Amino acid sequence: MVGSDISYSCTNTPGIWHIKLAIYRDCSGIPLGTCTGACGSTCSYTINWASTDSGYNYSGSFAVNLTSVSDINPNPSCPTAKSICTNMGCEIAGAFTPGVEKYVFEGDVDLGASVLPSTCCNVRIYYSECCRNGIITTGAAGQNFYIEALINRCSAANNPCNSSPEFSNDPFVILCGGQAFVYNNGAIDPDHDSITYAFAPALTGPGSSVTYNPPYSFDAPMPYGSPKNGPFPLGIRCDAHSGDIMFTPSYGSSSSFIGVMAVEIKQWRTINGVITNIGTTRRDVQMWLISCPPNHPPTIMTNPSNGIQPILSWQVCAGQQLCFNVIGKDTDFLPYNSPPISDTTYVSWNAALASKGATFLPTYNTNTRVTNGPREDTYQFCWTPSDADVSSIPYYFTATTRDSHCPFPPGNQHARLPYKF
Repeated sequence: MVGSDISYSCTNTPGIWHIKLAIYRDCSGIPLGTCTGACGSTCSYTINWASTDSGYNYSGSFAVNLTSVSDINPNPSCPTAKSICTNMGCEIAGAFTPGVEKYVFEGDVDLGASVLPSTCCNVRIYYSECCRNGIITTGAAGQNFYIEALINRCSAANNPCNSSPEFSNDPFVILCGGQAFVYNNGAIDPDHDSITYAFAPALTGPGSSVTYNPPYSFDAPMPYGSPKNGPFPLGIRCDAHSGDIMFTPSYGSSSSFIGVMAVEIKQWRTINGVITNIGTTRRDVQMWLISCPPNHPPTIMTNPSNGIQPILSWQVCAGQQLCFNVIGKDTDFLPYNSPPISDTTYVSWNAALASKGATFLPTYNTNTRVTNGPREDTYQFCWTPSDADVSSIPYYFTATTRDSHCPFPPGNQHARLPYKF
């Protein structure tokens, strides 16, 4: 087990939620449970649920079926970086390690009036598996793996029904010792509820933390530049509002260092004038720290900008169009070297505001980029919010830029930044 998360969404039937379980497997480890068949074969898991309100003791289980398997190969465009994963025999394995496969299971759970009394509000959806990756350095190696999501099924906030955030960035990261690093899970809430983030203990069971090896802990799960609460790039922190995890990994020997961090994501909505927690999800993220060859990680710039810094916070009036460019910058462009160094950048976003009508489009002809450029990718974000979008709580989306550095993957050399409105 490398990581996992559970998300849930409303269905057209009151009291029934659609559950999605994502499991991430180290491809150098054993197969995932019953998913041992050939390419195209199916498998399933059982997920459990239990009431959490005092005075109630309801529980049950339901099946989720495999819907997809994918290699989260961080650099498919680099042949020497093709991973060892085979996607249950659907791909020819490469040689690059570490390799991680993503398995997605889906199914429905009935938490309606025929199953639970109307006053039983809070339900835990959970999944457990043995075992966590045995090569984790910071603690938890080989310990039981547990992940959960909490549904508030009867709050006024759930009329209409509430869906959880989904994550657009995978919970597995390769990073370089000594390079300032920002990671964002790319949470997208379909209901546009407010979201807060916090480090939390990785779990072996409900309320039971894994054992961390000192000096590591749930809120300092990776080596970082002292002091702990120092301004970035020092310290280590999880920004409560943007979800940015920021630190400079201080480890940098020739061998690897593997840590696991858990993030708790809470959804909030104003109900009758009161800010109310209407759901909670968790996610485990495994980080693989290595010594990297010389390479400048890409950065993000905006146009317009704030001098040499990107503008990350914008204010706009209802009915007013806001447009700006997001540029993936990379200084590794030395055409006279032997061999020449010319890293291309690739910009993307998590589409968090797409349902609000926002667009994020390239500023060039993608069919001719190979011949005509640009080397440094540029996308334009545009949004015209309506009166219904007016809010004192900011909207966020996350932009990511990666470079094409080989043989190490661009997932190892990247920048992610949140934009606030």
